[in-house]
Amino acid sequence: MIEELERKIKQIQVVIDTLPDIVNQAVRDNAAEVIKMNVGQQLKGQNAKGSKLGNYKDSTKKQRRKKGLQVSFIDLEDTKNYHSNFAISYLKDRIELASPDTSYSLFLDNRWKDLFGLTKENLEVLSKLIDPICNKAINKILQ
Repeated sequence: MIEELERKIKQIQVVIDTLPDIVNQAVRDNAAEVIKMNVGQQLKGQNAKGSKLGNYKDSTKKQRRKKGLQVSFIDLEDTKNYHSNFAISYLKDRIELASPDTSYSLFLDNRWKDLFGLTKENLEVLSKLIDPICNKAINKILQ
């Protein structure tokens, strides 16, 4: 009985130690959806907290109207290149979404906090996508 308990404790420790990798892999498996959700938020003018990014200045509105772009709220869609190149960086304690255009991403992140990331609603969608993948990996360890 003690041996069985020790074995279970070791298995649980393996789960704890590998959980960040398990979650990162589950997110990798759904990377396109994660990026689509973040881009969708920005195109609706929202940051990760669900707050509006704000409004364009009159001079910017004038330029955007000439291009046939909406002017009701900031959506960061100007050249269509910015959103098309989003990527995810996988770190031990988190994932980060950004555009490969690092200088522009830094500018945006400094101007609009919580620009990159998912709203509570999108995190719930992501959870539903990755939970089965994580559970399968965890159950495999605990067998």
